[in-house]
Amino acid sequence: MGLIKNLGKMARQSLVSDDTVHAVISPIVQKTTEAVEKTVDNNVKVPNVLGMQAKEAKDVLESLGLKVSILQQRTPNKKYAQYAPGEVVEMEYDTPSLILKGVHKGSLVKIYTADESVLTKSRSWRYKLLS
Repeated sequence: MGLIKNLGKMARQSLVSDDTVHAVISPIVQKTTEAVEKTVDNNVKVPNVLGMQAKEAKDVLESLGLKVSILQQRTPNKKYAQYAPGEVVEMEYDTPSLILKGVHKGSLVKIYTADESVLTKSRSWRYKLLS
């Protein structure tokens, strides 16, 4: 049994040398590494801009390579009660990658502001009680 095992091992060694394995595997590893690095470099963690002035928030997000759309929130919500007019009250963007913990550069981030009437309704005790 030992002789057969040794012959099999020698046959494998003579059929595929280390140089051949290296020549075949090395380019695959290199291309995979480059693809992973490119993917990592093309991702960005979206910062929390809640409470920032919309213009400032837009500048921050765009500086990271993200596209930004500023929208007006028209429905009161008790979580908006702490904000002032012109501040970001809500954000929407693609779900970040679990592995890379970010979104692709160029992704759209929607930021919402609320006017005084929406904020006033959001602060009212009745709205807080009912929602």
